[in-house]
Amino acid sequence: MNARHQAIETAGMLAPQLADGDLLFTRLRNPFGRRIAEASASWTSHVGIAFRDPATGWRVAESRIPLSGYSPLAAFLARSEDCGVVVRRPRAPLLPEQLAALRREAESRFGLWYDTGFKYDRPRRAFCSKFAYDVYREALGIEIGRRERFRELLLRNPAPRLGFWRWWYYGSIPWNRVTVTPASQLESPLLVDVYDRRRDLGGPKKVEIISSQYSV
Repeated sequence: MNARHQAIETAGMLAPQLADGDLLFTRLRNPFGRRIAEASASWTSHVGIAFRDPATGWRVAESRIPLSGYSPLAAFLARSEDCGVVVRRPRAPLLPEQLAALRREAESRFGLWYDTGFKYDRPRRAFCSKFAYDVYREALGIEIGRRERFRELLLRNPAPRLGFWRWWYYGSIPWNRVTVTPASQLESPLLVDVYDRRRDLGGPKKVEIISSQYSV
């Protein structure tokens, strides 16, 4: 099965489990995505926020190359290795006015150029985890994930590939730069698990509908 057909099939299985505002975590299938996951010692390297459109179905608001915007659910999944995805959502159910605020905040950030330097405090630029973090923080006052310096992130990793990041940053890693990672959001205690379809590194493929309900 090719990636496109696999993504369509996965989207069909996933759609009944989704709720507006869910965070969808994936593992980009390109080498750069793998380096992002490795840097944070995590499975994930990308994140977006799900919203349902009455006419077209589920879409994912995300910061992607080159510009932030909506992607159809199947297209979002097709960029993930083996179409793997983990879905998490806030512990407390979101009220209609909160969901409306979340959507407005996401759409207000569409059209921003992707920041390949992953600098959190760079204005008018975005990257996937910054996009999700800022949308939730500005709309609802909830901080999903954590901001941290590159030094904390890379030196916490037991086997960081510093050579790649020196190359990426033209010979000098910006150790004091503040960023936010999809890994810190995947691990956030403010979220609960909904759906998990990923191939564990070195292990079998896992497909599990954890819960379609909010838990306390």
